Amino acid sequence: ELVFLDEPMSGLDPIGRSHVRDLILQLRQRGCTVFFSSHILSDAESLCSRVGIMVQGRLVSSGRVSDMIAFELKGWELVVSGVADEVSQRLQGRVRSITALKHGRFTLDLAPDAEPEKLIAELRAAGADLVSLNPVRETLEQYFVKQVTAARPRGNPAAEPRQG
Repeated sequence: ELVFLDEPMSGLDPIGRSHVRDLILQLRQRGCTVFFSSHILSDAESLCSRVGIMVQGRLVSSGRVSDMIAFELKGWELVVSGVADEVSQRLQGRVRSITALKHGRFTLDLAPDAEPEKLIAELRAAGADLVSLNPVRETLEQYFVKQVTAARPRGNPAAEPRQG
């Protein structure tokens, strides 16, 4: 009924991670409660319904993932290909940033109110192709960083988060 796992996907290759993820989901489907610790917060975000955040051995936040993460729209990530230089220059000031990728693709960072469908229509009319459009929302990792920063005592070097 109850399973505890300590860093179950740490050090695994992608196939091993997939197997462990499937095992956790199977246990959950059977009605088991699965507790696991992890520094890989994207795993916790995708697998857990509830999480707890600990700082220096103290629980600073816990609850449903859906309640912790603000699902408000932070912006849009638009990836296009076939954008001519003059078109990308016209976009300056209308997008937050333009990043060139490989193979003639560009990522456009748009504000939440940018109306991406209008921009997509304009880009298509100029010969560009849509690769993807994704909403940008806060992640569990961003929430975690906020919680750790807020809980850390000021001026205490021992309380600084360690990397790795």
